[in-house]
Amino acid sequence: MRDDPAVVPRRASGGDGRHAPSPRRGARGSGAGGSPGAGGSPGAGGSPGGEPVSGRAVRRKVFSQNFLIDRQVIEALADGSGAGEGDLVVDIGAGNGLITEVLKRRGARVVAIERDTALARRLRSKFGQRSGVTVIEGDVLTTPFPREPFRVVANIPFGITTKILRRLLSQEDGMLLRADLIVQAEVARKRAGPAGEPRADGGRGDGARGRGTPAGTRGGGGPGAARGAGGPGAARGGGTLLNATWEPWFEFSMGARIPPAAFRPRPRVDAAVLVVRRRGEPLVDPALRRDYEAFVTAAFGAARPTVASAVSGMIGRARFAELARQHGFAVDALPGHLGTGAWAALFRAVRVSRPARRPAARPLGGPRARGRRGSSPAGRTAS
Repeated sequence: MRDDPAVVPRRASGGDGRHAPSPRRGARGSGAGGSPGAGGSPGAGGSPGGEPVSGRAVRRKVFSQNFLIDRQVIEALADGSGAGEGDLVVDIGAGNGLITEVLKRRGARVVAIERDTALARRLRSKFGQRSGVTVIEGDVLTTPFPREPFRVVANIPFGITTKILRRLLSQEDGMLLRADLIVQAEVARKRAGPAGEPRADGGRGDGARGRGTPAGTRGGGGPGAARGAGGPGAARGGGTLLNATWEPWFEFSMGARIPPAAFRPRPRVDAAVLVVRRRGEPLVDPALRRDYEAFVTAAFGAARPTVASAVSGMIGRARFAELARQHGFAVDALPGHLGTGAWAALFRAVRVSRPARRPAARPLGGPRARGRRGSSPAGRTAS
């Protein structure tokens, strides 16, 4: 299942910080009537009733702009992030500047990224040039991130959540320390995993309380109550390929929900805070990251359905069975059944047994490998 069911039109992929207005799978964004014309009106000639549409209304549709306006939620988001004096923080899709304003007031140095020209101009006017806020007019999918340690605190668009996560978490420079992102609640659950539910590696989510949850919302008692912060081998997010490739270096937890009433215009789905923290001690040596990703991607994309079959040419049956017992997964487990700790252990075992071999794999996020007879391999998901 895609974790961004509210699909934004391709031309609007940089409309950062606002949620897509429709949660329907496969639905086009609300600007689907045509791209904006030179005069700022929809290419289709205006609203469905033929009435003129204002430039602001057009931008909200094209850039998927749903602004976070509840100041209590914004304060709690900033509280939960822990961002403070001297921290470098990126606000993706700064929009109306309310999140940027709160971060600035706490002493953070803020980089506000905004694609909408009118909003970027307004942000520059609001914060000036000597305020500790740097406004960048650009697309978050192409704008360079800071070259020093930084955090992200932002209300990002539902439609390109996975693309933004890929950009943030695939950086090999290790500069991202933490991200507190407002995303669709379904996405936060998928990435973090439900607290207290059995995990594929035999454990349970510990329901740990951490920072990153707006106060007064369901699922937490105060700012920062987070769920799903299990141990190093936790198979959060249902054991997806993306989780398996990110979790050796990052931990995911879910904050409480944020209701649609906190936004203008109101989205049709609940949101939640997804907290991403860089691990103090990675489960895999960062220097081996590409090899690890290739190994896991090959296992998920192999035509053979089970992990044992996928790695049979790289690790012996006895050693595989021993690792399965140690990490609590079945010898006939599918790739989605393994926790990150198990994947890391398998990768280390393969390097010991066949250090010169590197499994061939498609690029992460590219076309999915096809199984026999053109069908997708059973039990595997890339999202």
